[in-house]
Amino acid sequence: MQPIALKFLIVTAYSSDDIPEFTGEDELFKSKEALTQQLPIAGAFSPLYYNSQGIGLITTGMGIANASASMMAIGLSHLVDLTDCYIIIAGIGGLMPSKGRLGTVVCLRHVINGLCFEIDPRECSEEKTFYKEKLPWLTGTERFTLNQPLVNKCQQIICTHSNVDCIVGDGLSMDAYWHGKRLAQWAEHWTNQWCADSTPKTKNEGDFCISDMENSGILTACMRLADAKRCHFEKVIAIRTASNYVYEPDVAPQDSITKHDSFSLAVEQTYHAVKAIMENLD
Repeated sequence: MQPIALKFLIVTAYSSDDIPEFTGEDELFKSKEALTQQLPIAGAFSPLYYNSQGIGLITTGMGIANASASMMAIGLSHLVDLTDCYIIIAGIGGLMPSKGRLGTVVCLRHVINGLCFEIDPRECSEEKTFYKEKLPWLTGTERFTLNQPLVNKCQQIICTHSNVDCIVGDGLSMDAYWHGKRLAQWAEHWTNQWCADSTPKTKNEGDFCISDMENSGILTACMRLADAKRCHFEKVIAIRTASNYVYEPDVAPQDSITKHDSFSLAVEQTYHAVKAIMENLD
């Protein structure tokens, strides 16, 4: 069988089968782009859904482990050709309240991994500002920097060709669905640390905007696949749309973490943003 050469691969994390009460990240793409053909991918969470126009979609499963394994599986499959393909991570996430309203799309320039030392905050010394700190060694997956001209171009396309609020910023990827103002302050501090390290002459260059639970896994896989000449990392696009806030002023975290009423709005805005990119990216 000749490999299926894709122009765009849309990468989502969950479907309505996984969370029946919400619209799945994949749902609008499947219906509106007529992704009616299926190809089983050994080792992946879902089959590849695709059409005759070169658009494909996979659902990785939620969390960093699922995301990395599924992306590696499709990238290494002899049935699929990603060598001339834009890979678009298209998901939802938790927005910093100061960055916009729910439904805002963030085109990510840096994705920061949350891998760290962590101390029980109840046992921290009083002089510690945060209880999460850098490891004394590197893993190679602490920070992912995406193609900056492509990031800016995608934001311009979305703002010009869709009725969607869109900003450029940085994301934090962790295996946790977290909420709370103090954790958000740490997320800003953590992003600043890793982004400042990427440009040593610039302090606090990071701009933490949105959280997720898959990006670092997907991007780790894309980096390794690019090393193996299976895709081009400079053609990877990551967008996340605000389905909730990481905290809400004057609302206790245990209450705000249960608010899911904007998930469907975020999924719809993600579709419109990605559609604009696919139609207008040269």
